[in-house]
Amino acid sequence: NLNLLIYVLDKPWKLFVFYNINHDH
Repeated sequence: NLNLLIYVLDKPWKLFVFYNINHDH
C-alpha cells in the first residue's frame, strides 16, 4: 500500500522536527 509507505516515511520526519523544536537548547 503506497499510502501506508508514505505515512511510515513521513511520520518519523515530522516527529524528528517536532523533537528538535521542543528540545532546542
